[in-house]
Amino acid sequence: EDTLVNVWLLPDLLDVEQDPNGPRYTQPTPLYSWSEHTLPVTSLYCGQGGAHAVVVSAGMDRALKLHSLSDGRLLRTILLPAALTAVIMDAGEHLVLAGGSDGTVYEVSLVGHTGSAGAGGTEWAVGGSRSDAGAGPGPSSLAAAAAGGHARMAGHSRAISSLALSVDGELLVSGSEDGTACVWDLRSRQIIQTLSNPGKHPISCVMVLPQPQYLVPGGAAG
Repeated sequence: EDTLVNVWLLPDLLDVEQDPNGPRYTQPTPLYSWSEHTLPVTSLYCGQGGAHAVVVSAGMDRALKLHSLSDGRLLRTILLPAALTAVIMDAGEHLVLAGGSDGTVYEVSLVGHTGSAGAGGTEWAVGGSRSDAGAGPGPSSLAAAAAGGHARMAGHSRAISSLALSVDGELLVSGSEDGTACVWDLRSRQIIQTLSNPGKHPISCVMVLPQPQYLVPGGAAG
């Protein structure tokens, strides 16, 4: 909530030879400390590539910040219409999917948009869009997303708390404070299933895992 994103080296944090009560103990310091957000940071996602990965942070300031893990540079800033509460990227890192405090999932393409470059990376204020829930993707919406705009998927009545993608990247699961989890087909941007939490208690986290054999309907467990 202090608006900072810190990157740490695990060997520094897990060094068993460092005794916090010893006279030679030195407090570990972050490898990077990013302070570009102006309001609390709500979600982080680290992409593929190990030490050369891209890190995406989302904040209540409506901003997505993309940093290079290899050298700490700010690569891009994307501003969306609502405060952001969750973020994830597809496996190819062509799309960013961000959940908003308004219950909307924003799909932003990272391909085909240059923005305005500066010393702090590329700043990109994402403008007009259309809601696709219940209406099909439509050529204009798909073109807008592909050209660096954004598409909206509206299916929740309260803030989105968590996002997860299926292994094949075809489905998105969004969990919300409204007590529901929506399963989206990303090609059509339509909800194909809604799961409700008993008592409508807020959902804090969603995860997609391979289905184990003992949970297969009609399997060994019946």
